Amino acid sequence: MRTIGSMTIEFGELLAYLFLLKNSPSVVIVSFILFSIEVL
Repeated sequence: MRTIGSMTIEFGELLAYLFLLKNSPSVVIVSFILFSIEVL
């Protein structure tokens, strides 16, 4: 299990991807799916 701190860092990275790769919907979707899997 990942720690809350680690998940927070990964969430920050996800937000960074959303801003930097907002022109690549497929990449954002994949990142969101991977993040959702980690949360579950």
